[in-house]
Amino acid sequence: MNETRKRKKIADPAEWKRLKNKQLRMEGKEYLGYRKKKGEKIVHDTIRREREMEMACNSARCNKSKNKNCFKFKEETRKNIFKKFWNEMNWAQRKVFISSNVFKGKKARGEQTSRRQSTYTYFLNNGEEQLQVCRKMFVNTLDIGYKTIQEWVSKSSYGMGTDIVQKDRLSYNKARYSKQYDHLRMFLNKLPKLPAHYCRKEIAKLYLEETFQSI
Repeated sequence: MNETRKRKKIADPAEWKRLKNKQLRMEGKEYLGYRKKKGEKIVHDTIRREREMEMACNSARCNKSKNKNCFKFKEETRKNIFKKFWNEMNWAQRKVFISSNVFKGKKARGEQTSRRQSTYTYFLNNGEEQLQVCRKMFVNTLDIGYKTIQEWVSKSSYGMGTDIVQKDRLSYNKARYSKQYDHLRMFLNKLPKLPAHYCRKEIAKLYLEETFQSI
């Protein structure tokens, strides 16, 4: 009764199913995702495929275009871009990369009858310079959805995602509050404490002196 309680097992977050899937998703590997049908509960049993680089653009239109430079990218260059994007970046860095290489603009004169409200211009670096490519080339090289690109670009400003700013604020607030907590810990540690009077052996728990009362 006098001994302190000991945990039989130590929690290891790396072994948690949810965090495992999150890490796999972060690395672009196959993971277990969620699905929800109308009127039903959310179920965690959907297998999401591993990210893979798809075929490059070989359209005759891009080869003849003066602006599109899809033909200037070798397969090895595309593989390096893909690996850096999925193996060396986190989600925040990927959002910055997309926002910095995809530009949203007004639709051209010849597209007035189109339903699109705006056009997107895509760029990739071939190791020497930044070159404009078509949407297919950009999406297939990174294996990322077009709707995801639209969402990230629409929420960005000057090539920076809004969540980056929010994370900076959170880190600032955390650092500010940690100083207040340190001051509070120092105050509590200075209060006079005694072991329980009914325990003969030494125990880890300490109690405030009788001069203090809880209200």
